[in-house]
Amino acid sequence: MMAGNLFDITEKINQFLNYLFSGAIFFILTVVVVKYLRDSIKKQGFTHGSYLSVIFFLEIIIAVGLFWYVPILFSWALPYSGTIPFFRWAILAGSILFYFSRRKHSEKRSIKTSILHLAILILGWWINSWIGILFFSLPLLIIFYFIVYRISLIIIPASDPDEKIEKHERFLVFCSYVWGLQMPLWNVNSSNAKEAEKRIDGDPSIIRFPGIIRMDTHQVIGISNGNSIRVAGPGVVFTKNGDSPLDVIDLRQRTRKCTIHAFSKEGIPFLADIFAVFSIDYDALPPSLIQKLPQAPLSSKTQDEKGRIFPYSNARVQAALRLRSKRARPDGEPERWDNHVLAFVEKAARETLAERSINDLWQACENDKSN
Repeated sequence: MMAGNLFDITEKINQFLNYLFSGAIFFILTVVVVKYLRDSIKKQGFTHGSYLSVIFFLEIIIAVGLFWYVPILFSWALPYSGTIPFFRWAILAGSILFYFSRRKHSEKRSIKTSILHLAILILGWWINSWIGILFFSLPLLIIFYFIVYRISLIIIPASDPDEKIEKHERFLVFCSYVWGLQMPLWNVNSSNAKEAEKRIDGDPSIIRFPGIIRMDTHQVIGISNGNSIRVAGPGVVFTKNGDSPLDVIDLRQRTRKCTIHAFSKEGIPFLADIFAVFSIDYDALPPSLIQKLPQAPLSSKTQDEKGRIFPYSNARVQAALRLRSKRARPDGEPERWDNHVLAFVEKAARETLAERSINDLWQACENDKSN
């Protein structure tokens, strides 16, 4: 008698949970459709965005219909109590495995992770439907993600290891890697590197996971997203969909040497070695230059609350990034801000040397104290 009552209670609980989770899934799908409609109209315009949203809505209706009604059709041919749940789990597992098998940069991680999750959920369902999932599957998944979280704090680099928001971002980066849904993971692996190296490739997924760029304390990087450019760094930077790293800016003092062709005051040609020492200015840009950079922040960024060693002006770094030219140099390298500085120094050196006679220049070579 008690066993029968217990069975009736668990059956009622499972039935209640079935209605509850069905309503939650319906609510989530509604939110997804509304959000897709809003984003599509914002990006594509009202007409085209509404058309895409209708197609997206029909796709969801077809998917839900297949998931809900196809197992019922099979139950007519196989009239057993477990027929409908079996085929619904089969459709769900097949859809998940099909999606992750097509992920270009997931390798086998996504398949292994999805099989593990499906096995835990199906086992919980086999134990006692929704109650089995709540009291068996859910605790196991919580333990799994707790382990993922602890590992992420060890292997994912950080600028401030104790910051809560950064911990959360590091967890999302590693979690996306485990599922094979990662965004590109970049690293600036050299003290003199001018570009970020893509260590792990990735692409956007149905879930918006962050990517990551790691650099040293003396480096900042320009990140483009469409027509906008922002400055990020130093340390660890978390990226979002559409972000693409541009040049790496070294905040340290730079030294460059070059040999130029020059003429003396008499018109005699000669070669001269030029040394240039320069760095990104810490001070903010003057108003006259800020007006030429409408997308650059007006305020200067100096040493921040984390006590970074190399303060910098956000506006001046953006100005340096905008000097990058699409035209490649003879050696194949694109024009960068330090090349423009060197070109300015070369021009100034030629003008200065052209004011000196060849005898003055010769004496200067023999006497270091000569002007």
